[in-house]
Amino acid sequence: MLINAEAIGVNFIDTYFRTGLYAHRLPFTPGSEVCGVAAAVGERVIRTAVGDRVATSVLTPNNVWRWRVWWPKFPTGSRRMWPHPHS
Repeated sequence: MLINAEAIGVNFIDTYFRTGLYAHRLPFTPGSEVCGVAAAVGERVIRTAVGDRVATSVLTPNNVWRWRVWWPKFPTGSRRMWPHPHS
């Protein structure tokens, strides 16, 4: 799934990654929560279509501090992906 990010969550654990307290292989972009619009979905995705607004929170940092987020194999099989209202 490819998500055009409109908002991201900044959590306390992200400061640990940023300061080096929790080491991570470089290059690395922190972040694990994102809200935006689905720009592309895989052929097995059935609950989300291109253009749907979605929100997700994954359990590991997945580079969501970027304007676009790409998950070739979405973690946890989209159980942590929710529709997001326009309000």
